[in-house]
Amino acid sequence: MIASLFAALASVVIHVGAGPTGVTYGAGSLWTANYGTDTVSRVDPVHQKVVKTIELGNKPFAIAFAAGSVWVGDFDAAYVYRIDPATNKSIAAIPVGSNVAAIAQAPDGNLWVSEYDGGAVDRIDPSTNTVTVHAVVGGSADKIAFASNKVWVTNNDGYVTPVSRSGAVGKAIKIGGHDVDAIVATPRGLWVTTFSGVLALIDSVHAKVARRVSLGGAGNGIAYFKRRLYVSKYSAGKVLQLDAKTGRTLARISVGSQPRDLVAVGANLWVVEQGSSDVRRLPRISPMRTSARRGIQGQ
Repeated sequence: MIASLFAALASVVIHVGAGPTGVTYGAGSLWTANYGTDTVSRVDPVHQKVVKTIELGNKPFAIAFAAGSVWVGDFDAAYVYRIDPATNKSIAAIPVGSNVAAIAQAPDGNLWVSEYDGGAVDRIDPSTNTVTVHAVVGGSADKIAFASNKVWVTNNDGYVTPVSRSGAVGKAIKIGGHDVDAIVATPRGLWVTTFSGVLALIDSVHAKVARRVSLGGAGNGIAYFKRRLYVSKYSAGKVLQLDAKTGRTLARISVGSQPRDLVAVGANLWVVEQGSSDVRRLPRISPMRTSARRGIQGQ
């Protein structure tokens, strides 16, 4: 029992391609988009090793698993690539308007892609591999989430913009500071982080900010996992565990260099680290007992 407890508490670190910026899970594997080596790594999380490196060209940045495939957005070229996990090969290259910053699957099964330089989002039908909606939201369109039958898009100017499924653009919501860099839907609303160190809760029904909390530094990735929020702090090399109701910090977890996106796999949460070129399984922690655990600091 003691051995299994320490196994649960310990981090697992797997080295992938250089400069990974995104991570997703599907077909029994973790997948990382490696911006520095123009590749995608397929990782076996059980045996804790890279099982395939896929050459993709240009700069893979955003990544998602949907409709039985891995979808990868190119940040230098205006393409979304579709990878078949059965063959580990690209089976489609879908042109969009500009470089891709995020990919996410909506509840109706369609994919939405953000065009960073184009300040727009595109809806992709995975049954035809074609763009069926193009909506200009302004600014530098970044991350995407879904709530209240809308697509919510962050941007570099400090706003979050709602878009209907048909592409109608709503009024942008000012978050505060600049560069709204991550967004996640929770039962209480949408939580967003900014590079200015603001954590904000958006009421998606009334399209307004319901709460703002200071992160004490830039927040990059965000995930909702087991009724908690987890926020990666790119510059600090930490992941914060927060109360998903109030945004209060419960624990600070030391990780590798430049943590970015996070993904849940069963009972575990993984974070991709751009600076150290790793994907890391976070230790399982209880927010009531963090101070005595190695690598985890209480408030």
